[in-house]
Amino acid sequence: MNNVLSAMTSDQSVLAKLKKAAQVQMSDADRFEQRVSFVFGSLGKNNTMTKADVRAQLRHQVGDLLQTVK
Repeated sequence: MNNVLSAMTSDQSVLAKLKKAAQVQMSDADRFEQRVSFVFGSLGKNNTMTKADVRAQLRHQVGDLLQTVK
């Protein structure tokens, strides 16, 4: 197993893209949408909530602070 792991390498172009992406500052709106996507993706397949429902629920939980996020 150690030989297999030590033989693995990462594509340098992928590493460069990851480093560049790590430097990007997310806006509050982007961070909110990422939260919406995470919650929506975590819901079970039998759930009837839409992404709009998740957005509304998150806004309700957080309060007026996020009301400006569309």
